[in-house]
Amino acid sequence: MKRFSVKRNIRLKLVLAACLLSILPVLIVSIGSYQIASTSLQQEVGRAKRETLKQVQQRIDDKLVALNKTILQHLFNPSLDEFLKLDDPYKDLRLYKEAVAILNSIEVLVDNVDSAELYFMKEDKILSVNNGLNSAENMDPELKARLQGHHEPYFWIDRKTDSQMTRGGSQEVTYVREVPVQGDTPRGYIIVKLNDRAFFQIYSEMDREVNSEMLVLTASGNIFSDWNKSLLQDDLASYRFLLDIKVSGLQENGYTAKVDGQDMLINYWQSPYNGWKYVSVVPVKELTPLFIRIKQLTLLLCLTLIIGCLTAALMLSKHFYQLIKNILDLIRGKASRFPTSSGKQDEFSIIRHYVEMLHSVNDSLNDQIEESRPVLAAGFVQHVLTEAVPADELSEKFDYYDLPHISPYYTVMRVELDNIRGQTERDINLFVYAVKNIAEEVLGPCGTVIKMRADVVLLINHKPEEMTAVRKTEAFRLAEEIHTMVECVLNITATVGVGRCHEGFSNIRHSFKEATEALQYRLIAGSGKVIYVGQVEPDTERHPFTYPAELEQQIMLQVKLGNEQQLAMLLDKFGQGLKQQDGISTEHVRMAFMQLISRVLRELYELDPDGGPLLFTYSLYERVNGLRTMNQMIAWLKDEVFPIISRHIMYRRNDSNHKSIETVLHYIEQHYDDDLSQPMMAELAGMPASHFSHIFKEELGMTFSDYLIAYRMEKAKELLASTDMKVAEIAEKLRYNNSQNFIRVFKRIHGSTPGDFRASWMGRSSGTNKLASGQPTRLGKGSGTIE
Repeated sequence: MKRFSVKRNIRLKLVLAACLLSILPVLIVSIGSYQIASTSLQQEVGRAKRETLKQVQQRIDDKLVALNKTILQHLFNPSLDEFLKLDDPYKDLRLYKEAVAILNSIEVLVDNVDSAELYFMKEDKILSVNNGLNSAENMDPELKARLQGHHEPYFWIDRKTDSQMTRGGSQEVTYVREVPVQGDTPRGYIIVKLNDRAFFQIYSEMDREVNSEMLVLTASGNIFSDWNKSLLQDDLASYRFLLDIKVSGLQENGYTAKVDGQDMLINYWQSPYNGWKYVSVVPVKELTPLFIRIKQLTLLLCLTLIIGCLTAALMLSKHFYQLIKNILDLIRGKASRFPTSSGKQDEFSIIRHYVEMLHSVNDSLNDQIEESRPVLAAGFVQHVLTEAVPADELSEKFDYYDLPHISPYYTVMRVELDNIRGQTERDINLFVYAVKNIAEEVLGPCGTVIKMRADVVLLINHKPEEMTAVRKTEAFRLAEEIHTMVECVLNITATVGVGRCHEGFSNIRHSFKEATEALQYRLIAGSGKVIYVGQVEPDTERHPFTYPAELEQQIMLQVKLGNEQQLAMLLDKFGQGLKQQDGISTEHVRMAFMQLISRVLRELYELDPDGGPLLFTYSLYERVNGLRTMNQMIAWLKDEVFPIISRHIMYRRNDSNHKSIETVLHYIEQHYDDDLSQPMMAELAGMPASHFSHIFKEELGMTFSDYLIAYRMEKAKELLASTDMKVAEIAEKLRYNNSQNFIRVFKRIHGSTPGDFRASWMGRSSGTNKLASGQPTRLGKGSGTIE
């Protein structure tokens, strides 16, 4: 029996030795696999980051180019050229106001503009909307030096504004263009300061990782950063990797470096437009949390196996057997967390427990991945709809997410609910998911339906043998069916934008962009419809857009006159005129309504610079951008905007008219014995003669000439009663050429001749009569009697 026990111990020792040796390859393979998987993941993420940076760079460059074109359109204004030719900017007030209006329109209508200023080279002055015309002595010296030494029609300048702030200071991007645009010698410069937050907002929208940061290295050596991020804490100019990227001649690159004590994945892309380098910084630990956990579990498992084998070998030793046995007995008595089998547990049960725990964790991770697969699939399709994706990745991801088979032809349509303003977030989500379910039922197995924010996007797979006309008809049939079912089942309306059918899944983003443009065209076509992109981008050549300036003048006239009924009819005509223009775009429509709003606000602010800006508690420009259809815009203008402005203008104008007439009446009281004429009084009131005549009669109930005659006759009564002047002298004082005309007018008004009036007056008591009181005479509205 003892020999058998010895042989058994030897065999067990050999088995334990073999187990120890087998652990080493497992450990080596595990660590190597982790390194390979981690490196591969970093390379894939690096490529994705560089592709994202490339998209960010393209969108920022497009934004800068579009901004240059938009500002250039504002500068093609003849009033600006005339204003710059003036020796004294204050010489022509109209041109001065036009120049300020141009600067104001750039600040309000152009996206991401903080301020716009006009610099006069000869006078060394700056004109701005808020501060007016001031000396340019406080202009940034670097900017002034660039203005004096440049040779291009326009340029960009970037600089730090405060080096004492966190991470090296705030930043500023400035666009400068010489004016006038046409001509050899510039007389001034338009200086537009941009909000750099828009650059980083683009990156935030495209990269949702919380602990990721984008930096911009400009061609002039400045480093721009998003002050909302705090991944890099020190002054950005002190980081070595940023200095290396500055001097690097590569357009793109990616690598891992140690930054602030942790490994960072660094990628960058250089813009061919302005030479800016866009840098992405991501902590490596944020990319591989699952790999790190598996690595830790693998090391823990190997360590447990080694300890278990060593423990078993010690237990087989005569010297340590009893000691180890006592320790294990103690562990069995106190450690209740270990599983028991058949009432007794040994070392291998402990190893089995950890192996089972590892499998349990792995199964839990797989379950979580399976549960989130629909969300991941929707996110992948959303990425495909907006960005370019390699073909091999498309095929792999479609198989992984179990998406429908990729056909050679496809169409994208986008469904958006109408009139959901005022609904709660919960109700909006319920409606959107209901529309998604309806779309899935209608579409069936021949496509994919995903939810994007508050929209539902459908990807239709067409059969290869179908003709182009058949594919287009099928897409329209599905869109109309979804539109009808949403209206019938949910009792709400929805607008469906349909893109063109494209070949090749790598071009899916083009169809999605077309569907989005078609959806935006409801601004012109109206909501609650199915809109095909062909209505937005017809194959025929577009005619140039013409702004209805004559209608604008008629609308402004009715605003000033307070005719709200005629004003509503003209606004309808304004919208119809825009709709009838061939090939008009949604941008043209929004710009037309913004120009109309800008025109009426300018009229309001000129009349009432203090109370006009307080008339509305919200921005009219933001509201018009938030409305989805032209009918909504026109209804909003007719109900909320123009009636309020028209009534306010009428109130202020009537108050101003009353004060002007009071000034005229006071002048008549002081100079009734001078030669007075209606044109003279109209000039005193600051009105045209015809308008003055209308306002005067409206205020006093009689014409100016009738009032002047009646007032002079009242003064004649005072002179007859209180002085010894002869009738001929009074007639001459009151500007009558002969006394006979004076007597005839006096008798017509008072019913008696001047002589009869004086005779009857002499018999009265002068102390109680109003005429002799010395108080000023003022005729009232009505019959011309004394007030």
